[in-house]
Amino acid sequence: MNCRKILYQLSTNPLVESAKISYYFIRVKFTTGLWENWYRCHSVFRTKYRLPEDPYLGDQMHIGYQFEFNDLDPNYDSLGHLFEMRFSHWKMANFVERRLAVHRLIKLILERGWKSVRYPDVMLHDDLRKLVGVDLAKKHLKRGIIIPDGNYGRRRSPGKLLMEQFLLWATRGKRNIRVAWQDPAALRIGIESLLRKKLDVNRHNLLVELGRFPDYHYRRVCPNFYRYIFRRFGLQDLVVADPFPGAGSKAIAAALEGLHYHADLNLDCLGKFLRVGFDKLDRDYYDLVLLDNNMDFSVDVETQLSVWGKKADLALVFVPAKLHGVLPKPQKFAQIGGGLSPVDYAYLYC
Repeated sequence: MNCRKILYQLSTNPLVESAKISYYFIRVKFTTGLWENWYRCHSVFRTKYRLPEDPYLGDQMHIGYQFEFNDLDPNYDSLGHLFEMRFSHWKMANFVERRLAVHRLIKLILERGWKSVRYPDVMLHDDLRKLVGVDLAKKHLKRGIIIPDGNYGRRRSPGKLLMEQFLLWATRGKRNIRVAWQDPAALRIGIESLLRKKLDVNRHNLLVELGRFPDYHYRRVCPNFYRYIFRRFGLQDLVVADPFPGAGSKAIAAALEGLHYHADLNLDCLGKFLRVGFDKLDRDYYDLVLLDNNMDFSVDVETQLSVWGKKADLALVFVPAKLHGVLPKPQKFAQIGGGLSPVDYAYLYC
């Protein structure tokens, strides 16, 4: 293997800080702060970064905008944060072009930083149309168990674009995915994971992938899950308190089901889009309180129930399997599942 040509190309590439060759590999350090060992073909080590017999750097892979400027509001200053790297381009590129494309995309994200998302209005209305135009039982009920993420196959479950534009960053502290957005190592893992799944790398897909990391876990439950829960328990035309607003799934579900939703969350833009009103947690008493932590189950159910049970007629509590039978018996309950973990529960206390 003649590596002199590729070594020269790397040393003159603005993405590469340094490139050094050894008997077994080429060590490449990128301006993103990451480094990789590209193992030569005679190496016996098992690795996902293995150079071909005759490595070379050809054309640069295309990374473009997910939407053209004209797709957005003419007054909107397109900053290009709605990027896209298509899998169809990826599979046509060689090893070196792929690695440099990954780090070029990481550098683009890091340089631009976090930008508030903006989707074309036509996509937002289409997302809303898909949200209200489904059979809830067909999508979220399987063998008597309610499925949070629904049965939408490989397609994006509806409501996610609305949450990204209006509501996604409702969590606080460690569970803020914006930290991952500025973590080069996390971005590299997320991008590579999408490409292994043969998916395009765009902002939405990357956010979903980063949200699966344990350190940045941010579960965005489909709003239709909560809509089905509300209908299952006959919860209509009630004043609702939500001390754990999470990603905004419940706000969207409550608006679509005619519930008067209260949470300490800025919901003005969502309310304007849905043409409904939302309020803060400023009342002494409510008809219903929602006690879940974005379906995380890390909330202290017993403590919250003792506090909020005095402020509402009804309490909807999401109970992990380990607490089933430990808490007081509810007036109504439903099973929640969908994975390999034990079935969890939704309790309704009256």
